[in-house]
Amino acid sequence: MGTDKYNRTNIMELLKAAINNHKAGNLEKAADLYIKALRTEPNNFDALHLLGVLNHQAGYSQKAVQLINRAINLIDNNADAFNHLGVAYRALGQASNADKCYRKAININPDFTEAYFNLGNALSDLKRFKEAEKFYKKAIKLKPDYVTALNNLATTQIELEQFSQAENTLRKIVSIKPNYVEAFINLGLLLNRQGHHSQAESVYKQALKASTNSPYIHFYLGNTLADLKRYNEAISSYKMALSLQPDYPDVYFEMGNALVKIQKIADSTIAYNHALTIKPDYYQAYCNLGSSLNKLGKNHEAVHNYKIALKINPSYEDACFNLANTLMDLGILNEAVTYFLRMLHLNPRHSDSYCNMGIALCELNKFVDAKNAFLKAIQLNPDDNIARAHLSILLQQICEWSPIHEICVGKLKAAIKTNKTSDIEPFIFLALPDTDASAQKNCAKQNGTITNKKAMMT
Repeated sequence: MGTDKYNRTNIMELLKAAINNHKAGNLEKAADLYIKALRTEPNNFDALHLLGVLNHQAGYSQKAVQLINRAINLIDNNADAFNHLGVAYRALGQASNADKCYRKAININPDFTEAYFNLGNALSDLKRFKEAEKFYKKAIKLKPDYVTALNNLATTQIELEQFSQAENTLRKIVSIKPNYVEAFINLGLLLNRQGHHSQAESVYKQALKASTNSPYIHFYLGNTLADLKRYNEAISSYKMALSLQPDYPDVYFEMGNALVKIQKIADSTIAYNHALTIKPDYYQAYCNLGSSLNKLGKNHEAVHNYKIALKINPSYEDACFNLANTLMDLGILNEAVTYFLRMLHLNPRHSDSYCNMGIALCELNKFVDAKNAFLKAIQLNPDDNIARAHLSILLQQICEWSPIHEICVGKLKAAIKTNKTSDIEPFIFLALPDTDASAQKNCAKQNGTITNKKAMMT
């Protein structure tokens, strides 16, 4: 009996010391003490439970699940244990298991604020946003100043397209906690999403008064200024963000985009390359770098970058379409057609790919395939006068005269009639078999250049 009492006292002391070290962040020392307690009493609920919590905190969530489940097998009415088990499952990407654990915690303790919040998170992971909203609201009812729950509620309301409610929720957060950066960012993003860029600018500037050293606020302010087409100011904001966090790849990426807008193309390539140095799998940066290289006349380098983007993300439409166009410009027509077909596999309704593929097929003398491509482009986009013009010229070349008037001439003449001459591509005039030569020359003079294919994605 005396030995049992000594062991019990010893275990209690070990657990007390373990918990104190755990709370102080001394995880290694705490783990040693929990393990010592378990050597003496292998079925000690508290030691198993808290060692599981510690393992999750240390990044070993699978081990945490095993330990906490052992604890629950001993005592199955502890709400904290079920809540912590749910947290570990969620860290492993097992949101459904987490959902079940949080519900058990709530059944045991109906006033468990954190479990309601965590259940909302698990349901959000499962895209069950309406249910998530309900449980976030329950957490907030129990704790009205729970800003993290309010922020997640706002995010859920945005997913549900409840924009006015989300805005009210976010404004409530910043009234409770004026330095809560994430709420300011989400409020600005919401306003930008609705096209209220000037309001978003005001929100971010208000946020900077509360947190001047946040690179994220400077970044999102830069994006907002870019939306307002104030690109030089945007670049200044991006530079401020980088002075606070030099390894921020998204800032370099967006700065590259802004530099393109003010025609500083060579500088944009430097920005994109910085982004790629920090984040080598940044496929959007490879694509936009390719676009800038196109503008600099470095088409072979552009091809290389588009192909890397597609290797990283084979479903990235912008890179696929731009690669096909660049190969076409280089005269590598068969490969261009291959990538147009790949693009159409990704997006079967991409009319521009049909149009440009038709042009490439014409140059390869594959006239039937080209005609079908132009017809498909027109079917998908009846206002595609570039495709219609190419089809008109092709039909004249292969002497199919009746479809020219049926499909092409009327629509092209209507486009010319309803627009000023300078708004119509000269190429469209050239496509008409009976267009007045002086009208063609006048249109070409006003436009300056002839465009005969669809532009790349930017």
